[in-house]
Amino acid sequence: MRGDWFPKAKLLTLFAYSVRAQAALYGQCGGLGWTGSTTCVSGTYCSVMNAYYSQCLPIASTVIVTTTVQPTSSNPTTTPTTLSTTSSAPAPSGTGTLRFVGVNIAGFDFGCSTNGTYTPGNTEPPLAVLDGADGVGQMTHYYSEGFNVFRLPVCWQYLTDGTIDTVDSTNFARYDTLVKACLATGAYCIIDLHNYARFNGQVIGQGGPTNAQFADIWSFLAAEYAPDT
Repeated sequence: MRGDWFPKAKLLTLFAYSVRAQAALYGQCGGLGWTGSTTCVSGTYCSVMNAYYSQCLPIASTVIVTTTVQPTSSNPTTTPTTLSTTSSAPAPSGTGTLRFVGVNIAGFDFGCSTNGTYTPGNTEPPLAVLDGADGVGQMTHYYSEGFNVFRLPVCWQYLTDGTIDTVDSTNFARYDTLVKACLATGAYCIIDLHNYARFNGQVIGQGGPTNAQFADIWSFLAAEYAPDT
């Protein structure tokens, strides 16, 4: 018989299940999109920090101390006293270092609204030589303290004196003074055309300046500072 030639088939039903390790002290235990453990190790609880992040924190232990007080009357009174203590487990500490640490040097962007409109009288160049804030001195100071990136925002209309594609030599020279001072520190310098992708209330490439005009102003800036890259 075939049963003599082949071993009898056996049907094995495997029940697979997974057991997730509990999140450690100060580990993540929840939040939108979180797929890890939502339970914490003993002595901790999952605390909701915000909709995106929950963290395992120490449970504050409560100790009830009962003392007997003998008042002036003949009957003693028992008074409970509550003391709260918190776990002394240390918070996690990092050992890495940040590659980039920076500061924003504002002023040339003042007068530029979030809809891309520009009020010339509100611009305050951060240059002491123009009776403004000492942006050059600030960068020198912060670079000596370990900062190595400076963002230099400027309004598009300031560079072009309100036009779209004609750079104003006087205004650009003032902004260039700040950029050159930044480069002189040895730091990274971020040129920020601070118009929120808009110009006089219109979105660039969608009723406002064309994409080509936007590329032109950036091409001008790139050509000016290419030797410094």
